[in-house]
Amino acid sequence: MVAVSTSHGALYHPDGLPVSRLIEAGAAAGSTFVETFSGAERLPVAQLVELSCDLLLPCARHYSIHRENVARVAARAVVPGANSPCTLEAEDQLSSRGVLVIPSFASNAGGALGGTMAYAGVPLAVIDAFLEDRFSNRIGRLITEAVRRNIPLRELALAQAAEGSERGRRGAENPESRSVCCAAA
Repeated sequence: MVAVSTSHGALYHPDGLPVSRLIEAGAAAGSTFVETFSGAERLPVAQLVELSCDLLLPCARHYSIHRENVARVAARAVVPGANSPCTLEAEDQLSSRGVLVIPSFASNAGGALGGTMAYAGVPLAVIDAFLEDRFSNRIGRLITEAVRRNIPLRELALAQAAEGSERGRRGAENPESRSVCCAAA
């Protein structure tokens, strides 16, 4: 990991950041740890998308990659952990440049579902097992299928999401088949 940010700023080190120290600093000082962390360069948060890296993980801001900065994105892949961190226009431009862009509704679905399950009081071990079972290979399968069919990743992800929604709707309308529907999902 070469960079990290909070609402208080960003840290960067081209040779990598000490993750265990970052975790300790965050636990001790919350999101303000970036203001006093030593051994890394402080950067404006907006500059993170311009750093050369393999994976860019935009995880907090809506539309942080947009028309004005998309040309400067230097990552090989964008894997969102936030809702809609790229405008559709920026996503199209990145994809046309050969940057792998995972649609946020696909890459962030497990986080949203896990958070909802935690809020409902589901034990962490159950959440972890469920998400591992349902999501661990989903993105890899999505990429493989999109390449095999030579279609845009977003197009396939939208089609799969619509199919899943339709299965859920049918299951809700016919409760007797719900366990079969869910087992096949």
